[in-house]
Amino acid sequence: MRLTRVSSTGWSGAARHGIMARMWTILIVLLIVWAALSILGFVVKGLLWLALIGIILFLATLVVGFFRQKAGKD
Repeated sequence: MRLTRVSSTGWSGAARHGIMARMWTILIVLLIVWAALSILGFVVKGLLWLALIGIILFLATLVVGFFRQKAGKD
C-alpha cells in the first residue's frame, strides 16, 4: 500500500488539484451562462422597444388612413 502525503487541510495534492479544476470549470460555466443571459436580456429589451414603436406606428397609420378616407368621401 502506497501512502500519499497529506497537507494540513486533509487533502492530497492531486485531490486538491481536482477540486480546484472543478471549481474553475463551474465558475467559467456560470460566467458563460451569465453573459448569455445578459445578452439575451438586452435583445429582448431591444425587441420590446421595437414592438412598442411598431404598435405606435401601426396605430398612427390607422388613424391617418381613417381620416384620409373620411376626407375623401366629402
